[in-house]
Amino acid sequence: MSNLEFKPVGENQYEVMQDGQPMIICTRPGQSPEHALAESQQPEEPDYRDQRIREYPALNDQMDQVAKIALALRAAGMLPPVEQSVHDWLDHVAAVKAEFPKPEGQ
Repeated sequence: MSNLEFKPVGENQYEVMQDGQPMIICTRPGQSPEHALAESQQPEEPDYRDQRIREYPALNDQMDQVAKIALALRAAGMLPPVEQSVHDWLDHVAAVKAEFPKPEGQ
């Protein structure tokens, strides 16, 4: 950053003029406002969870199949001694499916 003036406006907050517009920069304790400004201008990395569901569109279908098998075993009373773990796993599958719904049109 060349010759930018950072004016303190609050705790861990600075005002800087950039492209003729005032901008407020928030810093972490001990972080310089220059570093915080540089961080704010870096392109955002895509969220890993979003990438995962795009890269593996069949994940939802696979989880459906495994969950159906486990539910059938539970209904038939054929679960092994780790029954509670299977119930916990089925709850986890439902939570993951809710977080990563199947993309439209797939």
